[in-house]
Amino acid sequence: MEEQNDVKAKHECIFCKIIHREIESEIVFETEELIMFSDIKPECEFHYQLIPKRHITNINNLKYEHLDLLIQLKKIGEKQLKKLVLETKKDYTDEDYDRMDKKFGFHRPPFNSINHLHLHCAAGKFNNFFKKLFFIDNVYWYKTIDYVIEQIENDPLNKDKINNNNNENENQTQE
Repeated sequence: MEEQNDVKAKHECIFCKIIHREIESEIVFETEELIMFSDIKPECEFHYQLIPKRHITNINNLKYEHLDLLIQLKKIGEKQLKKLVLETKKDYTDEDYDRMDKKFGFHRPPFNSINHLHLHCAAGKFNNFFKKLFFIDNVYWYKTIDYVIEQIENDPLNKDKINNNNNENENQTQE
Protein backbone atom coordinates (compact mmCIF):
# COMPACT_ATOMS: atom_id res chain seq x y z
CA MET A 1 0.00 0.00 0.00
CA GLU A 2 2.84 2.40 0.88
CA GLU A 3 4.44 1.77 -2.53
CA GLN A 4 1.18 2.68 -4.30
CA ASN A 5 0.99 5.93 -2.32
CA ASP A 6 4.60 6.74 -3.27
CA VAL A 7 3.90 6.14 -6.97
CA LYS A 8 0.77 8.31 -6.74
CA ALA A 9 2.73 11.06 -4.96
CA LYS A 10 5.40 11.05 -7.67
CA HIS A 11 2.78 11.17 -10.40
CA GLU A 12 1.06 14.17 -8.78
CA CYS A 13 4.24 15.96 -7.68
CA ILE A 14 4.59 19.35 -9.36
CA PHE A 15 8.40 19.20 -9.13
CA CYS A 16 8.46 15.78 -10.80
CA LYS A 17 6.32 17.31 -13.56
CA ILE A 18 8.90 20.11 -13.96
CA ILE A 19 11.67 17.50 -14.19
CA HIS A 20 9.75 15.65 -16.93
CA ARG A 21 8.90 18.95 -18.71
CA GLU A 22 5.17 18.46 -18.20
CA ILE A 23 5.04 21.90 -16.58
CA GLU A 24 6.99 24.92 -17.79
CA SER A 25 9.53 26.46 -15.49
CA GLU A 26 12.53 28.74 -15.78
CA ILE A 27 15.27 26.14 -15.48
CA VAL A 28 18.62 27.79 -14.68
CA PHE A 29 20.82 24.72 -14.11
CA GLU A 30 20.60 20.99 -14.68
CA THR A 31 22.65 17.81 -14.33
CA GLU A 32 21.69 14.15 -14.63
CA GLU A 33 20.79 14.13 -10.92
CA LEU A 34 19.70 17.70 -10.08
CA ILE A 35 17.67 20.54 -11.51
CA MET A 36 17.48 24.18 -10.40
CA PHE A 37 14.70 26.57 -11.34
CA SER A 38 13.27 29.93 -10.37
CA ASP A 39 10.77 29.87 -7.54
CA ILE A 40 7.28 30.53 -8.88
CA LYS A 41 6.53 32.79 -5.87
CA PRO A 42 9.89 34.30 -4.94
CA GLU A 43 10.16 35.46 -1.34
CA CYS A 44 13.17 37.67 -2.07
CA GLU A 45 15.15 39.23 -4.90
CA PHE A 46 16.81 35.94 -5.95
CA HIS A 47 14.95 32.75 -5.07
CA TYR A 48 15.55 29.35 -6.68
CA GLN A 49 14.74 25.73 -5.91
CA LEU A 50 17.44 23.08 -6.31
CA ILE A 51 15.98 19.58 -6.29
CA PRO A 52 17.09 16.01 -6.84
CA LYS A 53 15.47 14.38 -9.85
CA ARG A 54 14.94 11.31 -7.70
CA HIS A 55 11.76 11.84 -5.69
CA ILE A 56 12.53 12.23 -1.98
CA THR A 57 9.53 13.52 -0.07
CA ASN A 58 11.14 15.89 2.48
CA ILE A 59 13.96 16.27 5.02
CA ASN A 60 12.24 13.88 7.42
CA ASN A 61 13.02 11.09 4.94
CA LEU A 62 16.75 11.80 4.73
CA LYS A 63 19.16 9.12 5.86
CA TYR A 64 22.90 8.57 5.87
CA GLU A 65 22.67 7.31 2.27
CA HIS A 66 21.62 10.84 1.25
CA LEU A 67 24.69 12.54 2.73
CA ASP A 68 26.54 12.78 -0.61
CA LEU A 69 23.41 14.20 -2.24
CA LEU A 70 23.12 16.85 0.47
CA ILE A 71 26.77 17.83 0.09
CA GLN A 72 26.25 18.08 -3.67
CA LEU A 73 23.09 20.20 -3.19
CA LYS A 74 25.01 22.57 -0.91
CA LYS A 75 28.00 22.91 -3.23
CA ILE A 76 25.95 23.40 -6.40
CA GLY A 77 23.37 25.62 -4.71
CA GLU A 78 26.02 28.00 -3.41
CA LYS A 79 27.92 28.09 -6.70
CA GLN A 80 24.87 28.57 -8.92
CA LEU A 81 23.23 31.22 -6.73
CA LYS A 82 26.42 33.28 -6.79
CA LYS A 83 26.68 32.88 -10.56
CA LEU A 84 23.04 33.92 -11.08
CA VAL A 85 23.36 36.97 -8.83
CA LEU A 86 26.59 38.17 -10.45
CA GLU A 87 25.20 37.62 -13.97
CA THR A 88 22.10 39.67 -13.11
CA LYS A 89 23.81 42.43 -11.13
CA LYS A 90 26.61 43.30 -13.54
CA ASP A 91 28.04 45.96 -11.21
CA TYR A 92 28.32 43.52 -8.27
CA THR A 93 31.68 42.15 -7.17
CA ASP A 94 32.38 38.98 -5.20
CA GLU A 95 32.55 41.16 -2.09
CA ASP A 96 29.09 42.61 -2.81
CA TYR A 97 27.73 39.09 -3.14
CA ASP A 98 29.42 37.99 0.08
CA ARG A 99 27.66 40.82 1.96
CA MET A 100 24.21 39.77 0.70
CA ASP A 101 21.82 37.92 3.00
CA LYS A 102 21.72 34.34 1.68
CA LYS A 103 19.63 31.33 2.65
CA PHE A 104 20.23 27.67 1.81
CA GLY A 105 17.72 25.45 3.56
CA PHE A 106 14.61 23.31 3.72
CA HIS A 107 11.16 23.76 5.23
CA ARG A 108 9.93 20.89 7.41
CA PRO A 109 6.48 19.37 7.16
CA PRO A 110 3.88 20.71 7.50
CA PHE A 111 5.61 23.97 6.48
CA ASN A 112 6.88 22.72 3.12
CA SER A 113 4.58 23.57 0.24
CA ILE A 114 5.66 20.73 -2.09
CA ASN A 115 6.32 17.14 -1.02
CA HIS A 116 9.54 16.79 -2.99
CA LEU A 117 12.84 17.60 -1.32
CA HIS A 118 13.85 21.11 -2.40
CA LEU A 119 16.70 23.31 -1.28
CA HIS A 120 15.78 26.98 -1.16
CA CYS A 121 18.66 29.00 -2.60
CA ALA A 122 17.83 32.62 -1.85
CA ALA A 123 19.69 35.93 -1.74
CA GLY A 124 18.87 39.58 -1.34
CA LYS A 125 16.16 41.45 0.51
CA PHE A 126 12.99 39.60 1.40
CA ASN A 127 9.74 40.95 0.01
CA ASN A 128 8.49 41.72 3.51
CA PHE A 129 9.24 41.10 7.16
CA PHE A 130 6.73 38.25 7.47
CA LYS A 131 8.25 36.36 4.54
CA LYS A 132 11.67 36.63 6.17
CA LEU A 133 10.29 34.99 9.34
CA PHE A 134 9.62 31.85 7.33
CA PHE A 135 13.38 31.57 6.66
CA ILE A 136 14.85 31.98 10.16
CA ASP A 137 17.80 29.59 10.48
CA ASN A 138 17.21 26.34 12.35
CA VAL A 139 13.85 27.00 13.93
CA TYR A 140 11.26 24.25 13.96
CA TRP A 141 9.94 24.99 10.46
CA TYR A 142 13.19 25.76 8.59
CA LYS A 143 16.56 24.00 8.70
CA THR A 144 19.72 25.14 6.93
CA ILE A 145 21.52 22.65 4.72
CA ASP A 146 24.54 22.83 7.04
CA TYR A 147 22.33 21.89 9.99
CA VAL A 148 20.78 18.93 8.13
CA ILE A 149 24.21 17.64 7.05
CA GLU A 150 25.55 18.03 10.60
CA GLN A 151 22.57 16.16 12.08
CA ILE A 152 23.08 13.22 9.74
CA GLU A 153 26.84 13.17 10.36
CA ASN A 154 26.38 13.36 14.14
CA ASP A 155 23.63 10.76 14.37
CA PRO A 156 25.12 8.01 16.59
CA LEU A 157 23.65 5.39 14.27
CA ASN A 158 25.77 6.80 11.44
CA LYS A 159 29.12 7.04 13.27
CA ASP A 160 30.23 3.56 12.20
CA LYS A 161 29.25 4.21 8.58
CA ILE A 162 31.16 7.50 8.49
CA ASN A 163 34.25 5.98 10.17
CA ASN A 164 34.20 3.00 7.77
CA ASN A 165 33.97 5.34 4.76
CA ASN A 166 36.86 7.45 6.08
CA ASN A 167 38.98 4.31 6.58
CA GLU A 168 38.16 3.09 3.05
CA ASN A 169 39.12 6.50 1.60
CA GLU A 170 42.42 6.48 3.53
CA ASN A 171 43.20 2.95 2.29
CA GLN A 172 42.49 3.94 -1.32
CA THR A 173 44.71 7.02 -0.97
CA GLN A 174 47.60 4.95 0.39
CA GLU A 175 47.43 2.38 -2.45
